[in-house]
Amino acid sequence: MRRLSSYTCAVMMAAASVLASCDNKPDIWEPNTASLCGEWVCGMYQEGEQVAEDVSVYTYNTAANDNNIWLMEKGYFEELLGSNLVKCEGKPGNRTFEGGVISDGQIFPKAVEVWPKNLDAGPITVDSIAFTVDFGGEIVNYGGHRLTGWE
Repeated sequence: MRRLSSYTCAVMMAAASVLASCDNKPDIWEPNTASLCGEWVCGMYQEGEQVAEDVSVYTYNTAANDNNIWLMEKGYFEELLGSNLVKCEGKPGNRTFEGGVISDGQIFPKAVEVWPKNLDAGPITVDSIAFTVDFGGEIVNYGGHRLTGWE
C-alpha cells in the first residue's frame, strides 16, 4: 500500500508540473519611459569643480507607467533632501526630465566610450546623463554614464 501512495504522489507531482508549464507566456512590456530608465554612475560638480565621484543614480518608471520617472540617488539626496527619491516628469521623446529639485535633466544616447573593468575587448559606447539639483540654494550638477538600461 505504501508503494502505491508514493507512486500516486509522483504521478500527481508530474501532472502538476506539466499543467503549470502550459501557462501562457508572461506579458513583458517596455515602460513608456524606457529611454530614460537605467543605472548610472555619476560625478557631482559645483562651480566647475568635482566634489564627488562614482555616485550611484537610478532612473526608473513609476507604477502608473505614465511619463513620470523616479530618480534615486544613494548617498547625498538622503542627507541633504531627507529622501533618496525625486519624482520627475519625463519627456521620453526628447530624453529630458525635470521635477521638484531636479532641472535640466537630459539623456544623451551613445555619447560616451567607457572601458568595462571585466572586458578586454576594448571600449563600448553608452548613454550619458546630466542633471542639476538645487539642494536648498546649493546648486550641484551631476554628470555620468549608463551602466544598465533597456537596450
